[in-house]
Amino acid sequence: MQIPSQWSFDMLHGVIQAAFGWGNYHQYLFSPRGWGSDPCIGASNLEDPGCQDATKTELRNYFTYTKQNFTYIYDFGDNWIHHILLEEIIHENRINADLIDGKGKCPPEDCGGSYAYMDLKLILGDPDYPEYNEIREWLGLNKTENWNPEEIDLNVLRQAVHAVR
Repeated sequence: MQIPSQWSFDMLHGVIQAAFGWGNYHQYLFSPRGWGSDPCIGASNLEDPGCQDATKTELRNYFTYTKQNFTYIYDFGDNWIHHILLEEIIHENRINADLIDGKGKCPPEDCGGSYAYMDLKLILGDPDYPEYNEIREWLGLNKTENWNPEEIDLNVLRQAVHAVR
């Protein structure tokens, strides 16, 4: 992804949500090394007095050099932990974010976290699995639709990312 440096961490959160096809239903935070590291930058409704408000904190104040790492944690129940690597700083005025590339379908929101997502992929790969039909119904798949974890529609995701403001 390419993100304007003057954007807030909240806007970066919005871009990540769009790129994953998630619905922004849960709280989130950013920090250099995950839980317990400083600074903590979180959702404006995050009840942690040690966290800065992500809507008021600009990316350029923290992302300052290439190969810098940050952690994004979303949905504290499912505990999705994402590692962000700043690959390059491009000195140009940008007003929109862009999705450059991606790989595979993102986990469905509220699927239970990374271990539950592995189970979901296992179940959907075997029609004889007892929970197969239940999971298909939960995902909203009709009888002719298949769910492929390797599939990705970059054009749809790019449009969603580009719409974030």
